[in-house]
Amino acid sequence: MMSNRILLGLAISTGIVASALALGCGDNAGVTGPATQTRPSFGAEVSRFEAPWVNVFADASAGLTLLAGATLDELPDLCAGGEFTEVADWLLVFHPSKGGETVLHARIKNQELSVIVWGTASDDICGELQGVPPVAVGTVHEMFTDNDFAGTSSHADSFGDRIEGTVANPATGQRYHLKVGVPSRVVVLPDGTVKVPVEPFIRLTPIGG
Repeated sequence: MMSNRILLGLAISTGIVASALALGCGDNAGVTGPATQTRPSFGAEVSRFEAPWVNVFADASAGLTLLAGATLDELPDLCAGGEFTEVADWLLVFHPSKGGETVLHARIKNQELSVIVWGTASDDICGELQGVPPVAVGTVHEMFTDNDFAGTSSHADSFGDRIEGTVANPATGQRYHLKVGVPSRVVVLPDGTVKVPVEPFIRLTPIGG
């Protein structure tokens, strides 16, 4: 259990995930450019491409909600059904296992990730939070890794996400150091048991006076 700190999870749509995996598995062009594929000597297939990667985190303890992967100006259009345009760099490794299944390792990173942080914890971004002035906006760095992205392995799935950088209040100009994520790995065992060594969090630390 994650107690009163909650990770709302990945807000990326099933369609985006499916298209990203399809691009990684085939010879089609990527979302914004062609995928690069190699086949290392150990038999794994590696695919690199660009595609959207969107996160929604809420930390009830801190009283904060974060949307990563879109700007404040884009939010009305996205809530009206528009498509996410910001992309991240995907690295997918399709690795054959001894059991015969293909295990998908993923690394997704963005060096200029747009983020919005609201001063309340809510999962209703397009209802409760749309139109509410954010406490901070900006661009930061993100790194997500997962050793079983498709959930096909019979072994434990270990994954984690880290977002970090400098953001600012759009009204006052106050700058903050933003740190979000799971510093230690989240582990999902084959029986469905979830172990969270360090609970997900959002942390805003003021910079300067």
